[in-house]
Amino acid sequence: MSQERPYIDKSTDELEIIINSNWNNLNILKVISFELEFRSRRKAQALFTRVSVHLKELEKQKEISVDYTVKNIADNSLINIIKYPEGILGYFGYKVGFSGVSENQRRQILKQIFMETLPSINSPEYMNDWGEPETEKRFKKMLDSIATFIRNTQRRKDWGNYKQAIKDWENDLHYLRNTYTFTKSNEYYQLYLQEKAKITELITKAEIDAKKNEEAAYLLSKAHQNIQTYEIEINQLKESVAHEQQNYQQTLSLYNEEKAKATELLVKYEEVSSERDNYVILYNEAKSELKFERRSKASIKGWETRRKAENERLKKEISDMVVLLRESLTSKDEAINNLYIVAERMDRIQSLVDLVDEETTSNPVGMVQKFKRIWLAIKEILSE
Repeated sequence: MSQERPYIDKSTDELEIIINSNWNNLNILKVISFELEFRSRRKAQALFTRVSVHLKELEKQKEISVDYTVKNIADNSLINIIKYPEGILGYFGYKVGFSGVSENQRRQILKQIFMETLPSINSPEYMNDWGEPETEKRFKKMLDSIATFIRNTQRRKDWGNYKQAIKDWENDLHYLRNTYTFTKSNEYYQLYLQEKAKITELITKAEIDAKKNEEAAYLLSKAHQNIQTYEIEINQLKESVAHEQQNYQQTLSLYNEEKAKATELLVKYEEVSSERDNYVILYNEAKSELKFERRSKASIKGWETRRKAENERLKKEISDMVVLLRESLTSKDEAINNLYIVAERMDRIQSLVDLVDEETTSNPVGMVQKFKRIWLAIKEILSE
């Protein structure tokens, strides 16, 4: 079953207020820590880190109980423990802190210990220190035991984790002092209050130092988090650079391909241009041969006039074709189509020239008529 999220509707600022108000409440901090795991903003992640560190400290904490504190009492009688190493208070179930019993139960246990005959759970020397029921000796032993618990705990480096236990012990001391009255015990209680004032001053200083350490730990955690964020951004930039490099390589490859195609088209253009020059040479040769043919002056002169005009037009058309071919190099498909058109026209011109070569005649009129047919065909080609 998935864990519930009772704080899902709370903002990060509201969660921070709840955390500060329940700083030592292990259960509430665990629930809030679980909620912060679902939030990705920087402030929520920083708060999650802070709570996680504190949770680890709280989980390591084991509330001071009678079982632990009695073992630290400087009492030689504890060396000869027989059955119950926790002592009288632990035997009767006296326990403080978050994992301890309620205040009312502790008062009942203290009353029972003070009023009743104690069972012999340890050595006779140890039991003798507790005295008889409702005596000052027993009352003093009870006060001394609880005060010793407080002193031993406050001397620990991690005493801040046991504030609730210390508070419970102090409340129980006040309860015993206000419930039962003995003269010597009053003197002892006054000494205890003096020592408590000194310890409180030391605790205040220690709390200030602890707060500074906590702030330093929080800043350190925040710095680590910023470093992680920067590392993520750097990795993203690296991926972006790699992607751009890949795009550049692809673009360069396409450019090289287009460049190769353009070179190929240029070669084809040069071949076509060479063929065009050959056709012009053939045309000039045919024109030279026609000069020596015998024909009537009037018809020949008129034919030559028309031929010159047609020659000029043919030259212009050929020049236009050259320009067209050069312009078509910018487009692959257009260039190829133009080349096909020019080749087709050249083939037709070549066919006409071949036809002239095949139908040789010495009659000038016949030659004129043949050239007339040739020029009509050329006109048709040029009109296309």
